Amino acid sequence: MVQSLQLENLQQIYEPYRESLAHYLKWMPFATDLAENPVSYEVVPATRLLEPEFLREKLVAYGQYIDTPDLKVSASIWTKQYSIVLLPFALSALSLGGLGIDFSLANLTIVFSKETGNLPKWVIPNDFSSLAVLPSRCQAPALVEQARTVSSVAELHEAMLPKLFGQNLALVMEALAEVGRVNRKIVWNNLGTYIFGIYHTLAGNVGSAAALEDRQAILETLHNPLIVLDKNPVYQAVRETYLDDPALDGKPVHIRAACCLWYKSPKGRLCNGCPLLKPAEMVERWKLIYQHGY
Repeated sequence: MVQSLQLENLQQIYEPYRESLAHYLKWMPFATDLAENPVSYEVVPATRLLEPEFLREKLVAYGQYIDTPDLKVSASIWTKQYSIVLLPFALSALSLGGLGIDFSLANLTIVFSKETGNLPKWVIPNDFSSLAVLPSRCQAPALVEQARTVSSVAELHEAMLPKLFGQNLALVMEALAEVGRVNRKIVWNNLGTYIFGIYHTLAGNVGSAAALEDRQAILETLHNPLIVLDKNPVYQAVRETYLDDPALDGKPVHIRAACCLWYKSPKGRLCNGCPLLKPAEMVERWKLIYQHGY
């Protein structure tokens, strides 16, 4: 079992894709300044997110940072930040390295940045002794030797997805819905939108066929008990559609299933994939996206 594996050993999975994953890598805890600048951070067990008063404190602090007293807005946008520090780390390891890392709350340390409204900055797995690996996906022999091998994608998903979803995301989304009094559909759609974006990068830019398999299981399966026992809350979180406008040159637009409420904050606006956008504005937004890169 993987008793000696250290966090830095995982970098070799992401290194070949450094350019394509640049936006996501800065949220992965491989090069932090925690030791040099400890006063800028708060480091706690991730299970503290399930303490209502602790979570409320974080949401209120973030609301002050973005100048909104509306806890619903703070909770929704806070979900986006939690998504970006957790999901690229977890899902890239799954698709690019065939690694099933334990991302349950009980196995994570979470780092909050005091300089950005106490938002999550990094999540750090504490223990890798249960690491699972699908050798056909992993190009790092040393990791294969140190992990528990599985023989199929289904077995890899069984080792990883319940810990990420059932023992982390489902619990945190429920806590956010309760403490922030925000609709569960909104916080789950925030998660699903980030998952869609990650797989858009992995499958489109990096070219990982494995990412297509994982996306199918997570985003395109209506009932997946490895995620939740009921209807999959991230199922078709984003729909790809085509607008009849020559400015888009036949290219698709991506529309969320629910508005994230960002427009209700003083500095916010409707996001590019917001379902509240009028078609003409949607065209203008996506024309610019295609001109300057997704």
